[in-house]
Amino acid sequence: ANVLTNFGWSSTLRDLDAGIDTVAAVTFAADDETKALEHLLAVQESENGLIFIDAQGRVAFVERNAIIASPYTVSQVTFRDALAGGAGYPFIATVPAHDLDTTHNEWSGTRTGGVTQTASDTTAKDRDGIRSTQFSSLVTTDAVVESQAQWKLAMFKDPLQRIESITVMPGLDTGFWQAVLGLEVGERVTVRELPPVFDVATSEDFIIQSIRARFDAGLVSAATFTFGLWPADTNTWMILDDANSGQFDAGKLAY
Repeated sequence: ANVLTNFGWSSTLRDLDAGIDTVAAVTFAADDETKALEHLLAVQESENGLIFIDAQGRVAFVERNAIIASPYTVSQVTFRDALAGGAGYPFIATVPAHDLDTTHNEWSGTRTGGVTQTASDTTAKDRDGIRSTQFSSLVTTDAVVESQAQWKLAMFKDPLQRIESITVMPGLDTGFWQAVLGLEVGERVTVRELPPVFDVATSEDFIIQSIRARFDAGLVSAATFTFGLWPADTNTWMILDDANSGQFDAGKLAY
């Protein structure tokens, strides 16, 4: 909120969660060339939350515990291929991926004035070799940096069979248009498809990472929407003092 106010962003165009972590104060010199967005993304990374421009043109900030609770845990729409059948809206293209580019089984994090904190997984290292990466954090204690490293390890230590993006064309279907235009970054969608040589359709949930619309000259029914995707978290997280997620044996402990 301070950053948005600093460069004159309207107070009515904000939808900001309070956040979980406190970040250290940062002073920028008059000749510093750090972009406001660059700093906001650093805050997002330190929180392990989400920041984006929503459909109303607001800067939206979603804290990390909100991401692992409703409505972000509930699929908002199903996209399917022509062979899968069943409910949902058809997609026209997907970009599949299965690689180690985003897989890291050792995470090392640092903060200003702190000691490097590392989290690693021996089983994943034995399977894929050591795949290490580093991150910096704006938080104020090493204990939180350690929790961040453990969180990132849980998310990215295993290679994933994933879909990088999916493209849909609502055409003349009003319900399809309403479903697509109602989607936001961070929300969950289901992709249902019948891959070659498969006997039954597969169904998997993904989190929207980006939204791109294309309107060429001509009929609006030819417009397409491409959603950047990431596999939805399959962990069940326990959040202390939360009415629904705060029950014992509900899952892994979220920080």
